[in-house]
Amino acid sequence: MRVMGVDPDLRYCAFSVVSGDSLETSIFEAPRREVQAMIEVLAEKLPGLLDIHQPDLVVIEGQQIYLQGGKARPDDILKLAQVAGACAALCAAHYCKPKIIIPKPGLWKGQVPKIIHQRRLCEKHGIEHTDWPKKHRSHAIDSAGLAYWGLDRC
Repeated sequence: MRVMGVDPDLRYCAFSVVSGDSLETSIFEAPRREVQAMIEVLAEKLPGLLDIHQPDLVVIEGQQIYLQGGKARPDDILKLAQVAGACAALCAAHYCKPKIIIPKPGLWKGQVPKIIHQRRLCEKHGIEHTDWPKKHRSHAIDSAGLAYWGLDRC
């Protein structure tokens, strides 16, 4: 079973593929933090990644509103949902094999603070998180976590 985890974002989208004992992670970077810029990057690069890995399951992180400074930013969730939707559409259109699921963060990582969840995930699966540049690290770890979460459900 080969599972791809996707952590969508406006600037950095992370894709991790788990198959057996192997984990491979790719980061796509948009030139600007805009929906259209990321969708263009996804349209160019995601089909090739799907060709290489041919996942049986794709787990794309669903979106929820987070409070920043005690204030919700609903515009952010709409933009992230557009990027997540583009990922799902590209996966479905390009490569019809995978099942696609989109869990909300609370479902796949619970209510544990992000830093604690990511540390536990790295320890459990032997992930060397220092291999990724700091600006990509959180996205890479979350995409790996989504892939492992999906693998555990199969």
